[in-house]
Amino acid sequence: MATRISIFLEEGHDSLELPEDMDSKSRDSASNTHLSVFQGINENHAEMEIHCEETAIILKLSLRDLCQEKHPLLFALKESVITDIDHDSFDYFDQIPPFGVIELYALRLKRNKKTTETDVEAVFRQLQRFLLHHFIMVVFMESELGGIPSTRLLSPVCAIRSFKDQERQGYRISSYG
Repeated sequence: MATRISIFLEEGHDSLELPEDMDSKSRDSASNTHLSVFQGINENHAEMEIHCEETAIILKLSLRDLCQEKHPLLFALKESVITDIDHDSFDYFDQIPPFGVIELYALRLKRNKKTTETDVEAVFRQLQRFLLHHFIMVVFMESELGGIPSTRLLSPVCAIRSFKDQERQGYRISSYG
C-alpha cells in the first residue's frame, strides 16, 4: 500500500490487478488493459490513463493526495463522520485516516459504439479495487465525474459514505468499515 501519491508514483504501475470474483467474459476483455501513471502538477498529484484494447475503452482521470495537499475538502470529510454513538448510523470504524486519502477528479471516458455496459463496469471495478489496494480511502465529487454516473464507482464490496461540500454531493469509499 503506497498511502501517498508520491510513493505510488515511485513504485511505477503498468497494469491493473483483475478482481478475483470477476466473471470470465469480463476477465477476458479486461485482461488486455494497459495503465499509464505519471506525475501531475506536483508530487501530490497523478494522472492516470487506462486503455482496454479489446473493448476500445480509454479512461483518463486525475488523483490528488488530500492529506499532503492539506486540501479544504478534508474538513467536509471529517464533518461527515458520525461521532454520536447513539446515532443509528454510527460506525466505530468510520474514520478519516491521517494519510492515504486521495481524490479522483476530472474523469474522462472514451468508448466506441460496440463497447457494452458490462465492459465499462469491468473497467471501473478494476479501477476501484486497484485504488483501494494502494490507498486507504478514495473520495470523489459527482461534479468531477464528467457525466459518468456515480454508481459506476460505488461497489458493494467496500464501505461507502456520502457527504456534502458546499452543496456538492460527494462520496468516500474505503475497503474497511
